[in-house]
Amino acid sequence: MDHHELILRRHDAAAALGMRAGIEPVYVASHADRIAVDPFSHPDRFWQRLVDMYAQAPGFVLVSGSIAGRLIGYGFGCTRSAERAAEIWSEIRAALPDLAIPAGPQPVFIFNEFAVHPGHQNRGYGRTILDALLAGRREPVANLFVRPENPARAHYLAWGWRKIAERKPFADSPTFDSLIKDLRVTANWTRAAAGSGGDGPGSDQVDGAPPAVQDSTGVEAFPPARKPKVVDPPAGSVAL
Repeated sequence: MDHHELILRRHDAAAALGMRAGIEPVYVASHADRIAVDPFSHPDRFWQRLVDMYAQAPGFVLVSGSIAGRLIGYGFGCTRSAERAAEIWSEIRAALPDLAIPAGPQPVFIFNEFAVHPGHQNRGYGRTILDALLAGRREPVANLFVRPENPARAHYLAWGWRKIAERKPFADSPTFDSLIKDLRVTANWTRAAAGSGGDGPGSDQVDGAPPAVQDSTGVEAFPPARKPKVVDPPAGSVAL
């Protein structure tokens, strides 16, 4: 297998919870600086949030990226129902008056977590996983949290995310910038297609890859040697 060949898979909650052996090393390596100084970022706390909160939310999905059979990155999120997303929409109206707001309540995709192993950063893999996670979403916008000092913040802004507020989702968590991305720009979203779902706070990790040219599906266009390979997935997972 070519060492640049990235394989993407989509996993439901049950499958994701069986992937700790693959997910946790990526989390630990990519969050090493925060784990050393912030109890909130401890791997056990991260996994407990995944088990107790994120994976329990309706619409949960995780996209993994693997090379040569080894997981090198992941991103996951869920849908917040229109009723529970009212505060986000209020913040959008106040912060982004230029953004066209749906007339009625709409759900929001909550982008919970995103990480790429440092040994595979700056190669475009993180952007690929993120675009695959967001591609085809029925919600009009996505929401994530990122620490203001995180270098990832500049990449999110370059990729079309916009700040709407500052939020502290847990009593012992840092204060994050709350960013949103208009998914209608890269997908044929319509109000009739929008669903409803669950809940969960946002993400604070991304690799350092620069923005990439996108095709019509919102997924990164690859040189032939780096085109993600489609494989037969395990139960609970779908090849992308």
